[in-house]
Amino acid sequence: MKEQLPGGSFFQPTDEIREHTQSVIPHNKVPERVFGILDFFLRYRPNATTISNEAFLMFAFNKTSEWLQSLPITEKRKIKRSRKEYYKSKHTNAILYYRLWQRPDDVENILAELTNTEKRMTLSSQIRFRQKVLKQLYKMSEKSKAYSLEKLEKKRHSKGIHTYNKGKWPWQVLSEVSGFPEFYHIVYDCDLQENSSPNAIYTYTLKEDYRNGSLKIVPEV
Repeated sequence: MKEQLPGGSFFQPTDEIREHTQSVIPHNKVPERVFGILDFFLRYRPNATTISNEAFLMFAFNKTSEWLQSLPITEKRKIKRSRKEYYKSKHTNAILYYRLWQRPDDVENILAELTNTEKRMTLSSQIRFRQKVLKQLYKMSEKSKAYSLEKLEKKRHSKGIHTYNKGKWPWQVLSEVSGFPEFYHIVYDCDLQENSSPNAIYTYTLKEDYRNGSLKIVPEV
């Protein structure tokens, strides 16, 4: 501040200094606005990391959204692909660290040795990998509210019941068929054996079965 007062280097700036400082705003409204928004973030979402808040502020103040909208469609697609590849790599690296669970007893044995914080991180990694990379039908939240640790531990595939041949056959969805969103891989409960792979996996267009009444969705609990 003293440099702006009489005797300071900027009290009577030279032409060279004026040229170098042409882009400098003559007020502090922008930084005050940044600090105001940051203060709101710290109170509204206290668990957010510093880099998360910084990224949000930079995205907003640099008008990144407007820049993205101005790009040619080919560039937009390239950025979108890069983003998908980044998260795919991120989830894959996490699962390489935690190892992909394949059997029910894996879940129980591994979780028994972890703290609650480690459990959430491990369960999240397992679900994110199956959800984002393997394209399996998992959820980690509902109505913008994250599931509790207990619900994450109990979380299973979407379930339903097929009715045909005068019988009812419970099943659960394993995954969506990659590239064919109308089709799903399912396994019937009768083909499941404890702690082992299913005897058979089937592929159906479940929406069609639901429309004709031969399929009933079992609500999640």
